[in-house]
Amino acid sequence: MPLGSGIKYRLVIWTLATVLAIVWVMIYAARVKADPKRSVMYELDQQRREDLANAEAEQPVFTWRHGLCCSSSAATVVGLIVGSTV
Repeated sequence: MPLGSGIKYRLVIWTLATVLAIVWVMIYAARVKADPKRSVMYELDQQRREDLANAEAEQPVFTWRHGLCCSSSAATVVGLIVGSTV
């Protein structure tokens, strides 16, 4: 079987499937934008938003230890770059 056999048919089917998928997603997005409760993930999203709100209230303070870890990581990356280019 040649490599390009049926390429026109496959391109037409792929184009139709892609267009249909895009149209369906746009319709679904418009419905959810108008009424978020129609989303399949509405309840899970509500719980996630509550969890994020609680997590934002408990943000840790950036300490000198965090800075030391970031500095050592950056120094390691710089060392790897310099070591691999020399």
